[in-house]
Amino acid sequence: RAETEGQGSDDGIRFDRLLSQQEFADMVGTAREVVYRTFKKFEDDGLIHMTRDSIFIRDLDSLRKIALQEAR
Repeated sequence: RAETEGQGSDDGIRFDRLLSQQEFADMVGTAREVVYRTFKKFEDDGLIHMTRDSIFIRDLDSLRKIALQEAR
């Protein structure tokens, strides 16, 4: 979504936060708490920033690397 719907900003690539944590969890087949902890870790690591309405991708390359490692 960051690449297709995202808009560049000073805080990174911004896109609307359309799904709740529960909806993200349902989409990937996990618990909402796992989604919360994952988003929190990504924020703590400076990879993303989340607001009530938006998600800002600050380090897309690092997120891609994590996704590739998890897919193995």
